[in-house]
Amino acid sequence: MLLDERTPSIAVFIDAENLLTELWKTGIRLRMKPIIDRIREEGRIASIRAYGDWSRQPLIGFVQEFRTNVIEMVELSTSAEGKNTADIQLALDALEMAMQPASPSVFVIVSGDRDFVPLVQKLKRYGKLVMGVGHCETSTSKLLADACDVFIFADEILERAYANDGIVVAAPTGQAILAADALKVSGETKISRKLRKAFTLLAKAIASCGRDGLPASDSLVQVRMRQLDSTFYPGRYGFATFHDFAASAEAAGYAKIFHRGGVEGLVFDATFQVDPELVLEDLVDYDYSTVEAAVDSYKDILRTYKKLELLPWADRKRLVAHAWEYLADSPKTYDDLVAELSLYAAANMSWVNDKAIELLVRTLSIARCFVSDDGCPHFFNTKCHVKPAVTLDEALHLMNFTYLNGIKLAVPNVEFVVDAVAILLFDEATEETRQEAQKLIAELGVSTQPEETALSMALKKAGFAEEEQEETSAEADA
Repeated sequence: MLLDERTPSIAVFIDAENLLTELWKTGIRLRMKPIIDRIREEGRIASIRAYGDWSRQPLIGFVQEFRTNVIEMVELSTSAEGKNTADIQLALDALEMAMQPASPSVFVIVSGDRDFVPLVQKLKRYGKLVMGVGHCETSTSKLLADACDVFIFADEILERAYANDGIVVAAPTGQAILAADALKVSGETKISRKLRKAFTLLAKAIASCGRDGLPASDSLVQVRMRQLDSTFYPGRYGFATFHDFAASAEAAGYAKIFHRGGVEGLVFDATFQVDPELVLEDLVDYDYSTVEAAVDSYKDILRTYKKLELLPWADRKRLVAHAWEYLADSPKTYDDLVAELSLYAAANMSWVNDKAIELLVRTLSIARCFVSDDGCPHFFNTKCHVKPAVTLDEALHLMNFTYLNGIKLAVPNVEFVVDAVAILLFDEATEETRQEAQKLIAELGVSTQPEETALSMALKKAGFAEEEQEETSAEADA
């Protein structure tokens, strides 16, 4: 027999527009083969379909990619309102297949959209194992990831495919070197936050086996880890096998291994106590130590809390300028404005998706750049008519202020680095963009100088001289 009859049969359903759009935001070009190869590790693919409007961007540019990988492309035209029926058709086809005799035992949903949570729950009630493939962790719905039995991320698969790295190499001492997720700093191994989170998950799974009076074998521990976090698998952290992952966790102080091989395989000590300082809590520690790290942190905050990916500064300027031209003659509805900007972007710019344009208009609305006929300053009623309330330059300034204020509201202890803010908002750190970044940060009431007090900032804003500030501070101390 070529295949064991117990090999799981898999049906794959791809929300193509969702996958392509979100990967594009991260700057990663889609390749289907690495993703399909990862799915094949779970069993034999019996059916694979991708849903979307293949006559429109971005899908039209990837038709050959899907054909090359022998993926059935289901054509679903997008309506005039910009709505597509891919989600509904995908869900209906998956449920129909699940109810057929001898249907596949594993269903794979390739999307990060939370709208598929009911589908996943229904498939599981039909006794199917459901695997999810999201575009990237920061923009995939956590509800969807938690609902699936197994969940993986396409960007991580593609990054490994492009870079061909993430290998664990044996050190001369016999201890594992964490090649993919660790850095050597002053001769010591510094474990990344991502890997610490995985090691903490291992420690929790081992402890749960001990509480239930069960042997902490590698197979049972892996099951418990997947139950606690559907996104776990050793390859995410650069390890070829679970044994390599466990050996590195032991070297880092997160576990103790009793047995290493033979019939029993790995067996962990369920009574081992992990140093509490090693356990990573579910708090995000953003890094502002370098300009590059700070920029990545700001982008991550916007993706995580605002579901927002900033368009390049040149694109944002052109879109806002066209919006002010469009609204110059007469007020228009929010819906009309979004539609006009979408047409303008399609004709004059590299591809910009409709959602990004809608979020741009929403940001301008939140920034109080419009005045509306219903007296509502926000993007609540998209049918109301609006016109500019400020000049074009003021609108651009208020838009960028709103982005920074959104970051500060989401993470109150955020640290603003001038050069990083300049790169985030204007794509480069020049003398002009640095000055604008400093102005925006000052308007937020945030200091870029750790020693600067709130009192001195308020005085400086009011125009006091340095000598007057020192006198006022001395009087306050007295």
